[in-house]
Amino acid sequence: MADEVTTDVDTNLKEGEAAVKDNKDPGYMAAVKADLRDKYGDELRQYENINPIIEDYFTLKAKSADGIYKPKEGATEEEVATYKEKIGIPKEANGYELSEAPKELGDQTDFNTWFKDMALRTEMPKDKAKAQHQEYMDLQLQAHNAQVAEVKETERTLRADLGSGYDEAIANVGTILQSGGQDFVDMLNESGIGNDPRFIKALAKLGSVVTEDSIGKTKATSGTGSTKTLAERMYPKQGE
Repeated sequence: MADEVTTDVDTNLKEGEAAVKDNKDPGYMAAVKADLRDKYGDELRQYENINPIIEDYFTLKAKSADGIYKPKEGATEEEVATYKEKIGIPKEANGYELSEAPKELGDQTDFNTWFKDMALRTEMPKDKAKAQHQEYMDLQLQAHNAQVAEVKETERTLRADLGSGYDEAIANVGTILQSGGQDFVDMLNESGIGNDPRFIKALAKLGSVVTEDSIGKTKATSGTGSTKTLAERMYPKQGE
């Protein structure tokens, strides 16, 4: 066996020396096997000596050892857990840290709980989950602010149309909103109809003819207590 190995080495060296001599290859090429020299010769000839090749090899080997590779089919639970830890997937939903929701959006506890559960279920890394949650909050805030701006524009229109009767009309609207409850208010906001001055005027007229006995609520009147604006009635959590 030793003689066969020696013969192979001698053969490689002789072939390598011949190739170096014929092609003026770098000296270290003499120790490269003929098939490797044929396959990688052009790349190897870019190096004047073997030291950069050795450095590149061990650098790549170190990077490979530190790399993150998705576990193959049949991987152990420990291998899967290690992979998830490396890419930032927490063990539990509470391991996700989310940005604080803007106060204008109100309490987001239920949504945040759902979002964390969804992120864990879909194996979302913590940094990606936080970024997506923030993006969603930003979009929600933009939509909210746009709605509030639209309500305020409706308010300006109604003030111009109703003049001194504005406060009483809005108080009458409040009577109807109280009767309809939060679901009714949410429906008006989501549909956009709550921003139509014509609809607000209709609610005001309805509120003016509804009696305390038929609605079960005390009718708000102008000049009694505090008078809320249309925006405050439509978005009671605004500014809390």
